[in-house]
Amino acid sequence: MRTRISIAAFVIVAVMVALVIIGTQRNTGIEQQAAADVPAPTTTTTQDPNIAIWYKAAADQAWYDQIARDTAWYEEAARQEAERQAAAERAAAAAARPRTVSAAPVYSGGTNSSFLECVKQRESGGNYSVVDSTGSWYGAYQFSQSTWNATASRAGRPDLVGVSPSSASPGDQDAMALYLYETQGSSPWAGGSHPC
Repeated sequence: MRTRISIAAFVIVAVMVALVIIGTQRNTGIEQQAAADVPAPTTTTTQDPNIAIWYKAAADQAWYDQIARDTAWYEEAARQEAERQAAAERAAAAAARPRTVSAAPVYSGGTNSSFLECVKQRESGGNYSVVDSTGSWYGAYQFSQSTWNATASRAGRPDLVGVSPSSASPGDQDAMALYLYETQGSSPWAGGSHPC
């Protein structure tokens, strides 16, 4: 029994000595830095024992300040990494999201459709893929490329910008002609001089 107590006491003492040594080694660099930052005392520690206590407190404070700086740095790095990952996830989600293009409305009935039907017959004979002999007017409604691009853009159909009107589907041509007629009237087709 006595041997067990002696061994236990020895182990406890050995652990305490090891902790003191580790603590001393850890604080040595910080204490030296703190000592370099603190003005030299005018008296020696033998004359004023409070100086040694003051130096130890300054070293301890420097060590705590370093821990606070390290903690703040790690927290900021973790916050920045979280922001970077969130941005990457948002970008991946946006890239994975299918792009939808709204279907072009096809006009039906009413004054607009009768006017546009007349324009289509007069301009192209109802041929959606026709191009005039000068190469300047395209499709059933004989759009110029610049008018087609502007109309498609304003109508919210960026997928049609740059597409030749004569290559666009009949539904897309009808929708762009309807949009143009509803926003500008008959003026794109020679205004009041047009027989329709």
